[in-house]
Amino acid sequence: MPLARIVTHFTIELVALSKSRTRLMVSFDIKPLNLSARLLVQSLKLAKTSLTKKFKLRVAEFAKTLEDRHKRG
Repeated sequence: MPLARIVTHFTIELVALSKSRTRLMVSFDIKPLNLSARLLVQSLKLAKTSLTKKFKLRVAEFAKTLEDRHKRG
């Protein structure tokens, strides 16, 4: 079975809103490079709603962890 070759671009942006608030924006793009990868990406598209929900929860946990670390110094 051929390997799925995929290129990903992951971006994290922090935007200062005020002294005590910062917006965290996380995004990523997936680009399949061969047929196996296209099939994998198509499967991901079918599961996009559930994957997006899980992704948002994980990003929220990550942001909370960063906030807690910052408060502790």
